[in-house]
Amino acid sequence: RYLPAEVGSVGRTLRVLLLGCNEIRSLPFTSVLSNLTALERIDVSHNRLGDGCSGGVEADGSFLKEHGEKDVVGWRALFPSVGILCQRLSKLKVVVANNNYLEEFVREDDGENDATDGVILSSGIEILDMSNNQLGPFVFPTLASLLPLLRYLNLSNNAIEELPENIGALSFLRHLDLSFNRIRTLPESTSKLGRVEVLKLCQNKLTELSQIAVGWTSMVSLDLRKNRIRHVSKGLEGMLSLECLNLTDNLIENLPPEIGLLRNLRILHARHNKIKALPLETAALTKLCELDLSHNCIRSLHEEMCLLHRLLLVDLSHNVLLALPEHVGCLSSLVHLDLSHNQLQELPVSFGDLPALEMLGLSSNGIARFPLPLCRLGATLQSLDISCNQLRYLPAECSRLLSLRYLNLRRNFLQSLPLVFVQVLENLEHNVDLTDNPFGEIPAKWNSSNFNNGDVAGTNLAGYSPQDLARWMREEMVFYDAAREEWEENWAEGKGNCIDDTRSPAIFDVFLHGDARSNAKGVLRRLHISAEEVALPERQQLIANLRRFYFHCNRVGVAPVHEETEDDKRIERETLREKVMIRRSQAAARVSEAHELRRTRDHNFYLKDIRGKMEEAKARLQGKAAQERRQLAAEATRTKLVAECRLREARWRDEEEGRRREKAAAAAMFAVEINGILREKKIMSQSRTLPMELNLCWDRDA
Repeated sequence: RYLPAEVGSVGRTLRVLLLGCNEIRSLPFTSVLSNLTALERIDVSHNRLGDGCSGGVEADGSFLKEHGEKDVVGWRALFPSVGILCQRLSKLKVVVANNNYLEEFVREDDGENDATDGVILSSGIEILDMSNNQLGPFVFPTLASLLPLLRYLNLSNNAIEELPENIGALSFLRHLDLSFNRIRTLPESTSKLGRVEVLKLCQNKLTELSQIAVGWTSMVSLDLRKNRIRHVSKGLEGMLSLECLNLTDNLIENLPPEIGLLRNLRILHARHNKIKALPLETAALTKLCELDLSHNCIRSLHEEMCLLHRLLLVDLSHNVLLALPEHVGCLSSLVHLDLSHNQLQELPVSFGDLPALEMLGLSSNGIARFPLPLCRLGATLQSLDISCNQLRYLPAECSRLLSLRYLNLRRNFLQSLPLVFVQVLENLEHNVDLTDNPFGEIPAKWNSSNFNNGDVAGTNLAGYSPQDLARWMREEMVFYDAAREEWEENWAEGKGNCIDDTRSPAIFDVFLHGDARSNAKGVLRRLHISAEEVALPERQQLIANLRRFYFHCNRVGVAPVHEETEDDKRIERETLREKVMIRRSQAAARVSEAHELRRTRDHNFYLKDIRGKMEEAKARLQGKAAQERRQLAAEATRTKLVAECRLREARWRDEEEGRRREKAAAAAMFAVEINGILREKKIMSQSRTLPMELNLCWDRDA
């Protein structure tokens, strides 16, 4: 965290002091650095200079005093005084102090301080790197007097808003980096920096390249990226030595004609602007090797652009180009060309004369037919991106592109690939993209649920990987020519073959072996395959492929085509396909009409049957309801009769019970009477047997 005092003991011999990538917060000058009289280079980058109040260090410097330092001053400045620097460190040439927390360059000498939180300056310094600090407004009025020999100055990634007026006095300055600051204007004295070769002003707030740039006669590289520049017409005529000009991410609408004076310009970057056209004077940039004008509004290029024979890389992507110059083939050194995201529909014939072209980007244009001039670049073209266009077929001449190592054909309307393209496809291996193409002429391999999920890389809508597609193309090449010839001669629409029902699977044997009645030669005879060979196991895949080919042709009406054809043949093919489709549509309409009539008849019969059944069910329900009503009435009558019977029975029983009781009562009365008579008789019989006196007593008692 702090430089030990023992370092000062080697002061007369130490020439290089590397202290980078530590956590140093302060540099002791009087006790240590002032003794390093032979020091030529000091590196204190990636430390914590200027951050002395953090990490446990007290603001009053108590931590330093405990380690031998007398005083602590200037926690966030370059320190100490200028006079001591010039006397004791006169041999110091290189100072690297990037990635710290410094806010100032130097403070005035108070005569008492001997420690600094920054980098020591001297009159002999030639290289100064103060990038990635916290430098604010430029407060160094004696910059030229302190650093008269300065050749390299890096103040990038700070918070500088303006430069000192006397910065032009740095007459030996070669490299000046002021990028990633807040500079809006450059002082007039900047025009005196006539020896500056590299100037970086990217990511600032400049609005124009002012007239002061005329004095930059030795400028080799000028970086003005990510500013707010609208005009660059001023100052270019003075930079005749300029080799690299970067105007990326600005608001430029037109490049000035003065740009043609930059005869030594090799690299021109002006992407992400609003440029609509290039001046004719750009043809004078005969040494130009790299041109990047992407993300602009360019609609056309003048023919004079073809005079730039040394161009190696051209990026014109994301513009609105409608066509290319007719003599674009004169760019004999062109290696990399990006024309993606434009409105091109075709390429000029001379495009095939580019002898060194290796990479070509044509994605997201309006190309409907594969440009034939590209097929003449088979010896050099290694990367081709023609995705997101309107291609339906590729020409057979594409088989010449044997040097291709990357091919992107995704998001087109490709129906198939030329069978002779299989060699190119095998050379590409995994560096080919065929996704998002319909491939209607190629039989589907997988169910859609297996490849629409995107889990299989490099597949297309037919379910093939590039390797599977190459294998299929190899198998198709074996019989395609013979099968197509057989179909077009004897089985195509309008050929008058004797067999009408070509949809019957039994006719497939005639397609294979031929038939004398229909003058069909047969595919196997055209392939010189005997009947004995057909039975071999290795021929079964061929028979399966022929069966698939036959029924595919039968379904669409024409034989599949795998390559781009001439317009008249393509129109004839489409017409034939339309006729077949119309005929089948009419047949389907007739079948549909018959089906509709049959369905209507069946429907009416069904309705009639339903109505009859509904009437029967209704009558049955009515009869059942009447029967239920009769049953309910009979049940009520029966219940009433039963109640009456039970009532009469109860009355009869009551009457019988009364009569029984009357009889019982009468019998009882009769018994009582009988018993009374008997008792009387008994008494009378007894009275006859008793004495008279007893009778008298009885009578008396009685």
